[in-house]
Amino acid sequence: MKVKNRRDLLRNIFTCCLAVLVLGGGIFYFSGAYDSWRDKVSLDSACQGTLDQPSLQEALSSKRAHAGNFYEDRTGSLTRCAITTSGNNSSTLRLDVRWGSDADRDSGLVGRADMLGLIGRSSPLGGDWPGAISFNEPQATVALPCRNRKNESLLVDSRLSSPHLVTSLFPSHRLGQSRIRAAFVRFTTETAMHAADKFGCEASEGKAIKEAPTDPLNLDGSRVIAKSAQPLANTDGTCAPLRPLASAAAKAGVPKGMESPSQKNAPLTDCFLTTPDGEPGYGLSATYGAYAKIFREAGGPSNVHGKSGFPEKRNYAWATARCPGSTERALFTLWQVYDTAREETPVKKRSHKFELSALKAFAKHSTQQHGCSDLQLP
Repeated sequence: MKVKNRRDLLRNIFTCCLAVLVLGGGIFYFSGAYDSWRDKVSLDSACQGTLDQPSLQEALSSKRAHAGNFYEDRTGSLTRCAITTSGNNSSTLRLDVRWGSDADRDSGLVGRADMLGLIGRSSPLGGDWPGAISFNEPQATVALPCRNRKNESLLVDSRLSSPHLVTSLFPSHRLGQSRIRAAFVRFTTETAMHAADKFGCEASEGKAIKEAPTDPLNLDGSRVIAKSAQPLANTDGTCAPLRPLASAAAKAGVPKGMESPSQKNAPLTDCFLTTPDGEPGYGLSATYGAYAKIFREAGGPSNVHGKSGFPEKRNYAWATARCPGSTERALFTLWQVYDTAREETPVKKRSHKFELSALKAFAKHSTQQHGCSDLQLP
């Protein structure tokens, strides 16, 4: 009798425990705790544990996100992943990490594979970080020089698709977008340092990013008009090397400049010369290290071959130089902007003499700023 009572007691205890476990599991699952736990596990392991999660939440404007596989077919990555928020109107951030020597045509800023329009133009990240941000997606990139690897860098590319970054005329919305971009840049730089530790790249850390870089173009709606264009003689950023040519620029129909803050270690630099109405007529760019390799291998319509060139009947010219930290020659380009919306070039009458003078001034200043040598001009 006692044995039976004991068996009944044990059976009841087991049944109660099982019920508690089932009930607790149901509460854990249906309360959302399971989803949160699953998301955290996926983020902790994504991209081999290199993600900077605090800034990731800010960039995605959500505390609920999960990581998955990067669905594009690419080779050469050390690690890559995609992070997506939960719910409707989700945001997605894609990250790719690789050595600069393994950079491919898809590693650069989208649209920067040609010298025609304005897509892919960028600003330095700031904070002495060797990187840049493009505003059309947006996309941020960092190339950390590795002290322990000769002529090598760690290339980190991140891309953000977010419904919170759609074009808006409301100042409050634009302020929120600026905060998202600042968090996105912080995520990219902090994740780059985590990746450097993970993959053995001894790199210097920049300063904390508190403000978002500004768009040098400051486009006005759908028209290619720059509100921030100023007289070339007054520029003090990336267009400053062209100040001595202010008079010649005015005669060439581009008296104003549109620029980003100058940064000595920026791997990508842009300056735009504009018409009196502030419409970009010429673009000038400096491209260093892995990014010069990407440009040459991208196979865009603006092919560059050799150390310099000014092809007859084409809209661009280029120069190159040998710069520290890479076996790839730096690339300095000038091109006449083509307005795809109106299917015309804002500069109606070209001056080849001015174009070569502008490229020379821009390239000479850039080589001096980066400690380059052997500048080859067309």
